[in-house]
Amino acid sequence: MTDSSRKKLIIGLAVMLAGGIVLLATAIHVQAMSTAAQAGTVNWPLVEEALIARPATGPAATIPPPKQEPCLSCHITGENKNLWTPLARWLVFGTFGLVFAFGVYRSALVWTQRKPWKPLTVVLCSNL
Repeated sequence: MTDSSRKKLIIGLAVMLAGGIVLLATAIHVQAMSTAAQAGTVNWPLVEEALIARPATGPAATIPPPKQEPCLSCHITGENKNLWTPLARWLVFGTFGLVFAFGVYRSALVWTQRKPWKPLTVVLCSNL
C-alpha cells in the first residue's frame, strides 16, 4: 500500500466512523425523546373533571379538549413524536451517499490510471 492510498483509507474509515457515531447518537436521542413523549401524555377527561370539581371563585370556563387535527394534535397534547426522524433520515442517506461518492471516486481513479486490476489478497501479499 502506498502512503497516499493508506491516507485515503484512513480518511475514509474516519468519515465512516464519525457518521456511525452521529447515527448512534441520533438513535439514542430519538429513543429517549419517544419514551419521554409517551410518559408525558395529557389525560383531558381527568383535567376536565379536576376543573369542574374545583370550587368556583369567580367566573370560570372549562377548557374543552382539543380536536385531533392531523397537524396540531401532537403539539397540543405535548407528544412530539418522531421529532428526530428527518434528521435520522438525512444522516442515513447522507452516509450512504458518502460511501457511494467514495466508491465513484475510487472507480474513477482506477479507470483513469488504466492499471490492471488485482485482487485485494494479491495486493496485500505483495506488500509483505
